[in-house]
Amino acid sequence: GFNSNGGYIYYTSPTEPGGAVRLEAGDLHVSGSTFDSNSSYAEGGAISVGTITGDSSIIRSTFSNNFTVALNNTGGGGLAVGTINPDATLTVAQSYFVGNGSTATRRTGFRGIGMHVTTVQGSLVVDSSTFDHQYLELPDTAPGPMSGWSLGIGRVAAGGSARIVNSTFDEPAIGDY
Repeated sequence: GFNSNGGYIYYTSPTEPGGAVRLEAGDLHVSGSTFDSNSSYAEGGAISVGTITGDSSIIRSTFSNNFTVALNNTGGGGLAVGTINPDATLTVAQSYFVGNGSTATRRTGFRGIGMHVTTVQGSLVVDSSTFDHQYLELPDTAPGPMSGWSLGIGRVAAGGSARIVNSTFDEPAIGDY
């Protein structure tokens, strides 16, 4: 497996995501790996993928204590994916997302601190995975709607699918931190 501890991408523009791994487009296969204490000033504190173009998987891996500054309020402190193409599948199985965090630049529309996928045109499967105590540092502005602390999906396009099976979500209520 792959291990990353303390990777960091310094902010030079909002297009530099992925504290440990950045994949612009392609297939991603991660197995038995640990991503701990990575950070980025864009989405994907540990891993950021622009477009998944073929069948991809993250199996038996841990994303812990990764952090992102969500410039576009999409999050993905652990994992961020832009698009899953129509003929592609991303499977996340037997993986653990714990203590990942994000700072939002505004409250409105924030989602997906542990894992965020912007557009699912193909298939997303989350199976037998655990999401535990992600956290969000909020700006000092008026409250706005937020959703999907653990897992955020921007939209599932026509013909796409998202399935969550045998997974555990143990998140605090907003304001418990």
